[in-house]
Amino acid sequence: MGDRLVPSEVLALKPVWRNGFENPAMVQLVHRALTISTALLLLALAWRMLPRAGENRKLVIALGMVGLLQPALGIATLLTGVNIPLAVAHQAGAILLLTVMLTILYGIEAQEKAAPR
Repeated sequence: MGDRLVPSEVLALKPVWRNGFENPAMVQLVHRALTISTALLLLALAWRMLPRAGENRKLVIALGMVGLLQPALGIATLLTGVNIPLAVAHQAGAILLLTVMLTILYGIEAQEKAAPR
């Protein structure tokens, strides 16, 4: 948002609690913070899972790749002034990310059920 890490407009509305819901600068700041933390967590998760991924190896790699693709699509969407095809790709990326994560969880659960105790 411009050249600042935290835009000056994030607390522009009164009462202050409205900024989290009605202030585009605050919403963008929160979205950016969630994007960075989620991407880092997904990369760390994929890195940790990779050595023992087994038959889910390709899905774990996909998790890391989609974890990087999603923020890239979001940044590209903003830099192009909310180009509609990019915005739609960003939304589709969110669905893809959720699908990959659920598929991995399903695969892990199936492996645990099949493993002898």
